[in-house]
Amino acid sequence: MTVKYRAVVFLLPTNTFGLPGDNAIVFPADPSGKESTVTFPSIDSTTLERTSWGTLSRYREDKDALRANSSVRGCQAGVVDNYLTLEFTVEDPLTNSPWDVARDATIALCRPLTLLTDEPIDFHIVSLQQLEGQQKHLRAARIGGTVSAYNLAELSNKVQESMEIADLRDPTLEKALTYYRHGAILRDGSTTRAWDDESPGSTQAILFKSESFLNYWKAATSIIGDRTKGDANDERGRRLGLGPDYYRTTVQPLTNLRNDFDVAHYDVQLERAKLLSPSLGPMVQVAKVLLTAYIAYLKSGGSAFSPRNP
Repeated sequence: MTVKYRAVVFLLPTNTFGLPGDNAIVFPADPSGKESTVTFPSIDSTTLERTSWGTLSRYREDKDALRANSSVRGCQAGVVDNYLTLEFTVEDPLTNSPWDVARDATIALCRPLTLLTDEPIDFHIVSLQQLEGQQKHLRAARIGGTVSAYNLAELSNKVQESMEIADLRDPTLEKALTYYRHGAILRDGSTTRAWDDESPGSTQAILFKSESFLNYWKAATSIIGDRTKGDANDERGRRLGLGPDYYRTTVQPLTNLRNDFDVAHYDVQLERAKLLSPSLGPMVQVAKVLLTAYIAYLKSGGSAFSPRNP
């Protein structure tokens, strides 16, 4: 059974397409290549009030809206402004997902568009509709937002403790914390960007998670060491109060994953790297345990571990 579908996709960032968005000043480029001067609003440093508007955005006229039509991965594709419309047919939708067809075609377009615009082109699939027979809207509406619960008393204690940790000035600790923070940024990027529209198993989400895993591993081995580099892992584990077998039983299996799944190399095998996702949480936890133990060790007067490059 062949079924026809239409997908509508919202391309981002909007200002790349001459449209409002992202608090950016948007204006048309000079066709001759002449540089334009942009003035940002002036702010009074004492009152923090705006004292001038600066350059105002100049958006496109209706007649100048971007329009393009072509075929992309077997889909009839039309772009108006930053809305991409795809029409395509699917043989046996029960086994061939129309969602995957729309997603794959959009990704195929976004990759070269990112190269040519020097912008990381994201997307959000607005709707996916069956056009023939009994019409069905396959894309459910999403009412989004973020919710943050806070505990000011607990936060106050964490801020105070962070101040104390920052004043320890230990090179190994600073290196491990740097890797840990970068891992957290990458991990956040794997879930909060538009990649979730490509699905959690998308190329971008996988690469974010792979690099995140690597940085958490670096944070952990900055402290416990790496046996392949000749570090005394057993002694470090004992000094941290985690026991002499901590590296062998807990860190070594994660090190094996790091090596086996090529997360540290240019040739990341995406299908294999997908298998890292279930181990990202345990890797985060191990890095956190080692950092916590090392901080307590330093506060108790323990001598610093020698910094190294994991």
